[in-house]
Amino acid sequence: MEESPNQNRLLSLLENKKILVAIGAIVLLLLAVIIIILISLGKKPAGTNLNKKLGLTPTQATSEKKTENQTTVKPTMSKTTMTLTPQPTRKKQTLIINNDQENSNVKIGYDVGKIGQDVLLWLKRIKGTNIIYKYGLKCQNNICTDLPTDNRVGITVVWALVKLYEQTYNDNTMMTINSEIGTYINEDQVHTIQNDFWNCKLMEDIWNSKAISDAAKINAMKICARGQYYPADLNEIDSFIEKNLNIDSLVLTAVNNHTLPNGIAADKTRFEEYASYASDFSAKYRIYKQTADKNRAQLFYLKAYYLYINNQTAYFDIDGILAIAALDIYKITNNSAYLIFSQTLATNKNPGSCSELIGCIYEAKLDSELYQSTNNQLFIDRHNALINTLIKQGYDDQRQLAFHTFGGTDISYLTRDNAIIAGLLFSIYEK
Repeated sequence: MEESPNQNRLLSLLENKKILVAIGAIVLLLLAVIIIILISLGKKPAGTNLNKKLGLTPTQATSEKKTENQTTVKPTMSKTTMTLTPQPTRKKQTLIINNDQENSNVKIGYDVGKIGQDVLLWLKRIKGTNIIYKYGLKCQNNICTDLPTDNRVGITVVWALVKLYEQTYNDNTMMTINSEIGTYINEDQVHTIQNDFWNCKLMEDIWNSKAISDAAKINAMKICARGQYYPADLNEIDSFIEKNLNIDSLVLTAVNNHTLPNGIAADKTRFEEYASYASDFSAKYRIYKQTADKNRAQLFYLKAYYLYINNQTAYFDIDGILAIAALDIYKITNNSAYLIFSQTLATNKNPGSCSELIGCIYEAKLDSELYQSTNNQLFIDRHNALINTLIKQGYDDQRQLAFHTFGGTDISYLTRDNAIIAGLLFSIYEK
């Protein structure tokens, strides 16, 4: 039987509908595939290894040539996922002077904001057109000569700039921070960073900052990772760790007995380095949670403590760096004996009393950290008294607009000292 025109049109419509349904199904399928791909690209797998974020391998080591009695060692990093501190809503601020702190009975009698900013300008001048900073200036009878450039001292400048940025959120300051960090993670520009100070300790401060971007934090920790060029003592310590269990108990026993265990020796000329290493490895442990770093921190602390306790007079003026190390060891062991010792050293001297610039810097940094850890007004009072002493005895407000070593006509303006002081001055604003 012949089909009618109406039937033909109906069949045609049905065929077109089937085609449209098929096309729609294909489009939906393609959209689903695209969505799955986008989700997989944006998703971060659980348990991301921080080494991948930092672009490091556990065995990566600096290519710097070994020098006499030194060795290049790159401690392995733990496989740990780290949570970055959320950043607050960004806002522009001005640096407001807060010398009359309500939480202190001792007032700072100087414009610390202006002094800190002037010091940063001096640091910029001392760097000049160089990629890295000079060690400082050495002056005799008002005639000054530049000291050589040094790969290590600029790390403290980065920390000082971050302390300023935390108060101002100034875009130019942040650009400078990123530029400086970029220099120190670039092995073509800075071949190696030998650890003789608080490389990781200061970078940990940046890692914990609520003002700094995640990218800047990760790059700051690359500086910590690069600063692994340690003296031969680390080989001695690692060998000792391999042969002994329960380092916490062993170190505490040695501290109480004022002795060193067999296999550990201490060079009396390296007191400050040992204390610095103790703080640096403590900072690494707090970030990476690698037991080896905790053990290293305690054994380097033991070396510094042994030297001090057996010749306190020799290290009296600079024992603040040991007290800072003790506070750092307390933070990783939760053993109050270390906190008590740190507080004891802090209160051994008269408030505001120090006989040399670096000793005064250590004391001011110590009191600042003790106040943050204990909320004890005593330490902010002592801190402010030390700031007054630092400025009165060490600040050149006429020529260099920077801090110099105390006393006489033969003085030095050192980059590291000035950067730490600037950071301390900006930290006065911290609540």
